[in-house]
Amino acid sequence: MDQPAALQRVIDAYTGAAGQARWARVPAGGERPLLVGMGASYHSALLGAHLLERRGVAAEAREAAELLHTERSPALAQATALVYLSQSGASGEVAPLLERLPPGTPLIAVTNAAHSALAQRAQAVLPLLAGDEQTVATKTYLNSLALLWLLAGHWSADAGAQAAQAALAAAQARVARLLAEAEQIAQQAVERLGAAQSLAFIGAGPQAVTARQCAMMFMEWVKRPAVSASVGAFRHGPIEIAQPGLGAVLFAPPGPAYETTLRLAAELEGYGVTVVLVECGHMRGLAEPVPQDSGLDPALAPLVDVVPVQLFVEALARARGLPGAFRRISKVVTHL
Repeated sequence: MDQPAALQRVIDAYTGAAGQARWARVPAGGERPLLVGMGASYHSALLGAHLLERRGVAAEAREAAELLHTERSPALAQATALVYLSQSGASGEVAPLLERLPPGTPLIAVTNAAHSALAQRAQAVLPLLAGDEQTVATKTYLNSLALLWLLAGHWSADAGAQAAQAALAAAQARVARLLAEAEQIAQQAVERLGAAQSLAFIGAGPQAVTARQCAMMFMEWVKRPAVSASVGAFRHGPIEIAQPGLGAVLFAPPGPAYETTLRLAAELEGYGVTVVLVECGHMRGLAEPVPQDSGLDPALAPLVDVVPVQLFVEALARARGLPGAFRRISKVVTHL
């Protein structure tokens, strides 16, 4: 529920005169910046790479652990800057990965812990300003996306910085409105999907990352398996699980993949799947009216669309009597 306030802290700190001073201390990303992280931070990195690619920057995102499990890592060797996203700045991958970073490669830390080992090694630290979180990374995830949205504008020397800030403010306002209706949204989502025996989260392009994040949240909160896939990948195999008892959440913001996402939704409903669409924060059934255009920048849809799923999985966990705590992992994962 603190997400709107957390997002406002980012807007206040990274825009205007204060923001210009912060961005002036951030090294250039160069032609091939590499974004890394784990879990929600990796999902943020994937979306950050999408944002940079839209602006003509050949960015890449990789899981930090997978870079360590690769004997030779050309991605690290070729990176013109490393953006390391880590809520704690102290997860088990940080120190060994930084040991492999070639000397002279600029390191930018995006972290909630300004005095962490990651922050101490970095040439620039971008504090997430998310505040305390004990379990699922909700505020951290949204603030990471907001910061990467602003970083993409900074690195691409976008003349429309003011418009980008306005778009972020509009997304923050949409998040606030969704949370003001949290009880109603959660109740409707549980009524639609709570009886499903299994769940699939599906999206195209950047929204495939939203699907991945939401499947992870479902597993963290509800302690049950969930799958995620892109729209295209789901058709190439996983669609075999389509049957009564499956719930499918499809992310369908305006854009080139909208129609193909709706076609898959209709096909899945024909197989007896319970289908829910998420469009710029709105949850609806396939036969329900399309929400009015909100003016939300489609590139910021991932920041907004994760919120109704947060509300759903948290409410479902409560309805099933599950404690709001991790069972198998600690907040800072130190084992490689």
